[in-house]
Amino acid sequence: MMEDAEFTIVNKYSTPTGLIYIFNLVIGTGALTLPKAVHETGWLLGSIFLVLICFFR
Repeated sequence: MMEDAEFTIVNKYSTPTGLIYIFNLVIGTGALTLPKAVHETGWLLGSIFLVLICFFR
């Protein structure tokens, strides 16, 4: 049944454009939520957490 079906793939975006979208999705969410996290924890504790997280990578 599926053997007779023809599939065509239409590329609307180039590969570099797709990679930019993925990069923006991953990095953008962290960059947008970081100020909120520092606001919730305070400057001192937020800075300490940020430095600690940098060393866990």
